[in-house]
Amino acid sequence: MLRYIKKCPRCGHENHEDEFNCSICGYSLIMVPSEPASDQTSDLEEEPLHRGPTWKESGKPNVAEVPGKQPSQQEQPHQHPVTLRMDPQSHFLLELPGTSRQYEVYDGYILGQEHPTNGAQIQLSGIEGVNYIHRQHCRFEFSSGEWYVTPLPQANFTNPTTLNLQRLQTGQKYKIMNGDRLTLSRITFYIRIFK
Repeated sequence: MLRYIKKCPRCGHENHEDEFNCSICGYSLIMVPSEPASDQTSDLEEEPLHRGPTWKESGKPNVAEVPGKQPSQQEQPHQHPVTLRMDPQSHFLLELPGTSRQYEVYDGYILGQEHPTNGAQIQLSGIEGVNYIHRQHCRFEFSSGEWYVTPLPQANFTNPTTLNLQRLQTGQKYKIMNGDRLTLSRITFYIRIFK
């Protein structure tokens, strides 16, 4: 797994990505994006992506896995259009710290807790605290070369969504950057955008 650091813009010291202040000069690193450590190369193929169960395991065919089968508009389980461009900026990774789990995110994807009635493209399960995440917790969008996250409004209650420790309002779009920490209720993900 890659090791990420925050390089201090004042003194150039390479701090651990979880640091809020530079350990040498004390400069605030909250707005400094994480980057791969200089002694490593960025290779997205080092760790397998967590894509959920295959259609054979879940019993529900995923048209992307059926040989020769092309998905039609009626077969798409989501409510929002999803763009699957293959240029490097068309997707990013959500990384779950302390594990090898990485979730590939594309434009229009919704993330939420796994449930049979859920239409989210990324469905989380097997993670401590996942029961506090909504079935459709937030949506990701790619616009004008930037990524955004929108916490989705819930009918009865709303478990918090925070970005770098700042609580986000539901229904509002927020810009996300490489190295940001996105917390859904009690689960924190690192955002990995490779350009």
